[in-house]
Amino acid sequence: MTKAVSYGDADVILHLFTERLGAVSAIAHRAKRSDKLAREPLHTLQVTLDEREGRELMTLAESRLATPRLALLSSLDAMELAGGALALVRTIAPPRVVEPELWARVVALLDAPSRVALAELGLRALSIAGFGLELHACVACGAPCPSGKAALVSPERGGVVCRACGGGRLWLSGEARAAIARAGEGACGALDEGHIPRAVEIVSLALAAHGGVVDSRRWATMSSR
Repeated sequence: MTKAVSYGDADVILHLFTERLGAVSAIAHRAKRSDKLAREPLHTLQVTLDEREGRELMTLAESRLATPRLALLSSLDAMELAGGALALVRTIAPPRVVEPELWARVVALLDAPSRVALAELGLRALSIAGFGLELHACVACGAPCPSGKAALVSPERGGVVCRACGGGRLWLSGEARAAIARAGEGACGALDEGHIPRAVEIVSLALAAHGGVVDSRRWATMSSR
């Protein structure tokens, strides 16, 4: 579950990121009057959903706590990192699209949150959503960027932009460019702590360019602390 929103006097609308359906929304009737629904989004729930033709929202028929993460609740830093991952999912996961890699990475981060894991999740999520950055050649003219060479990057334009094509707002060393590219391609452990500020900035700007303004700002704040 990524978010729970009160609806009326007794109901709750749940925004769920699921393994089998992707991102979905469901209404839980009378949930505010029951303590049977775990509404803390950091836990993993096992849910049964009812879908009826003509209704935008699914209905929560049954739920149970599958993986509690009580240790997260005792650490503000861990909660913020986990919250950053869920904010990213809400921003970037399209409705009803199954994303097994994104699911696995989010679950892994919730189980062991870290700033490096969140930055790598953000870069990989961009690629999974089709917004991945081209960091090996200029996105405007196609001129290759040699390995180990620094480059100017525009997250809004989709990657490296050579000086002849106007350049980008962010400067990346050759080493950082290679590490960030590997993370975007799916390599775990590609980044180190020194890469995090630039990686966070890249993801936040790219999300904003694709309409994720509110959540991308929140994600940038939480992941850069």
